[in-house]
Amino acid sequence: MVTLTNPYVYKYFGNTSVWLGQESRVTIRIYNRDTNYALHQVSVTDSLPAGLVVAATGSPYTSNCGLDVSLIGEPGGTSFTVEDAEIPANSSCYVIIMLKGQRRTTLITSSDCTDNYEGVTNPNSTQDDLTINGCGSRSTSQPIRSWQVRILP
Repeated sequence: MVTLTNPYVYKYFGNTSVWLGQESRVTIRIYNRDTNYALHQVSVTDSLPAGLVVAATGSPYTSNCGLDVSLIGEPGGTSFTVEDAEIPANSSCYVIIMLKGQRRTTLITSSDCTDNYEGVTNPNSTQDDLTINGCGSRSTSQPIRSWQVRILP
């Protein structure tokens, strides 16, 4: 039996704050810390909280996530998904997408774990903040739901 090293998931915004209606790039890094084995069929879905949507501008992309990876998200949508990512040993898969602030709020991004075909999980949570400034709804604090990584059949 082989024991794999747990991967880490990192998330961060390109800005710490934006004005209402502006966009911020979010980068998700899935780091496969195992030095011998790749991770296969990694699928990540993020459901965004009220006040944050997928932007209509900018081209979302992935880097080092394998040839069969798909990035699914509609402009104005409240979620996006990465499917079929393959992450080489001791390497990182990057997912970059633009999000748009539609309501004045403070968003705290957090991630508690990740799963994949090999069954290893992220042992630590990760967090980043984005404040949306401007006229609109009063400021609130609302978490972005944890990343959900599922194994594809």
